[in-house]
Amino acid sequence: KKDDLNGPIGSSLKDFINQPKAVVIDKSGKVIQEKKEEKADDASSMVTKQLSNFEATGFDADMAFEALPQNVKVGSTWSNKTDVDGISKTTNYTVKAINGKLATIGLEGTLATDTKMEMQGMEITTKTTGTFTGEEIVDITTGVVQSNNLTTDAKGIVGVMGQELPTSSKVTSATTVKMM
Repeated sequence: KKDDLNGPIGSSLKDFINQPKAVVIDKSGKVIQEKKEEKADDASSMVTKQLSNFEATGFDADMAFEALPQNVKVGSTWSNKTDVDGISKTTNYTVKAINGKLATIGLEGTLATDTKMEMQGMEITTKTTGTFTGEEIVDITTGVVQSNNLTTDAKGIVGVMGQELPTSSKVTSATTVKMM
């Protein structure tokens, strides 16, 4: 919610919400990234670390490139599963339409986290489960994602010093790719 951005946690997330993220990929679809500098131990640092965990599992690359099966056609389905460092994601894909070299692909899946990190000398555990649904437009000749719209609903807990805080989130993201 817009009002939540003025709170202590929300203000540290302003740099991440509704902020475009530039991604450059080469002609083979490889994502080219620059190493980001770590910030001090604060809430935005925790988000940055969590985002880097998602990038390590291929979530970030999914936003720019899709590995399509051979001979993709309307009605084709396939699944992909990643499980790295306590973060797992299963995605089910269905080709809804093909218009020239662009395919409209519906996607749905589940995600779960079970991670631990240290911040200011305290161990913080995060356990979350959720689902996501969306649609993407993909160039079937290159695998480059032209656009991606995704909605994720998740619930879980954050544990610090023996205390557990329930969490819930609903994230809607829209990604577009343009050739440079």
